[in-house]
Amino acid sequence: MIDPWESLKVNEQRQLLGAVNGKDGAGGPDFDFYDLSKGCAQPLLVSSTEIAGTFGHEGNWAPDGLTYYGSGSAQAATAGTAQPNVAVNPVDVTDPAQPRLLLNWNANNGNPGAVHGLSIREDGNRGYFANISNNGLLIVDTSQIQARKADPQMPVVGEVTWSDGAVMQHTVPFTSKGKPYVLFTDEGGFGAARIIDISNEMAPTIVSKLKLEIHLPANSSEAARDGAYGLIQYDGHYCSVDRVVDPTVVGCGYAWSGIRVFDIRDVAAPKEIAYYNPGGTLEEHAGSQTPAGGADKCTAQVRFIPERGELWTPCQNHGFLALRFTNGAWPFPDEKK
Repeated sequence: MIDPWESLKVNEQRQLLGAVNGKDGAGGPDFDFYDLSKGCAQPLLVSSTEIAGTFGHEGNWAPDGLTYYGSGSAQAATAGTAQPNVAVNPVDVTDPAQPRLLLNWNANNGNPGAVHGLSIREDGNRGYFANISNNGLLIVDTSQIQARKADPQMPVVGEVTWSDGAVMQHTVPFTSKGKPYVLFTDEGGFGAARIIDISNEMAPTIVSKLKLEIHLPANSSEAARDGAYGLIQYDGHYCSVDRVVDPTVVGCGYAWSGIRVFDIRDVAAPKEIAYYNPGGTLEEHAGSQTPAGGADKCTAQVRFIPERGELWTPCQNHGFLALRFTNGAWPFPDEKK
């Protein structure tokens, strides 16, 4: 937990907090689990376990809280350090005091290489992996892990790739009007968020992109002028929906472009409805790669609070922010309860 990077996740059903050692973006092989049943102010360390052959950067829970999926990183894949092609390591957390590795899923056993962020379908039988190696989304059959089969495998079901983005970041599955989609975010290559139709798992298709003008190829020279500080500039990093069934909005941390909110009630035609830029900083923050006088970066996930008409998120230098929508931008009138 000293440096969990992007792996720090809570499973509300089991009231467990989990993370990997993501030291400097490429750590391992440690998995930590905390019991939050007495409240978030009193986390109880249940286990801190070294699991050989694992590599830390990202991670997420299966919805039932019985499996934590740790994942590798772009740095690990490109730098050739430690376990160079480790992608995903599902860990059995049925007993969080004795976590147990179920599979080391990597390029050496015939699977694609480095995976960044990931999410697991509600029933635990599908994984949606941000595949850095092939620049796109992998849909993976995780049913053998979910069922605790002996010698489990995770075959790839479908894949879609693209060239207008890079360093694939994370995924959020949701349904709209009964059809399944994945919200996907790139963190490099003038990337941003996109919505992918996964109703045909073997041939997923991109239905829309949540891009700003600064993400368009015609403006790449303008963006490049500011590109001296860090890997993530105006790109996307984390995005969230207000709910996973028939969501109305997506909120994204677009780094130097601040917080951006999009109406996705029509998933094929998203439109920006609100934004917030936190402004600059008077001192240098090396950890967030921001120079003195430079713009703050908003890269964390957002949380929508519909009953308050607010969005909560931290930005890297300004800390926690509670942002209130103005001019009736959201919640939409027919969504207010």
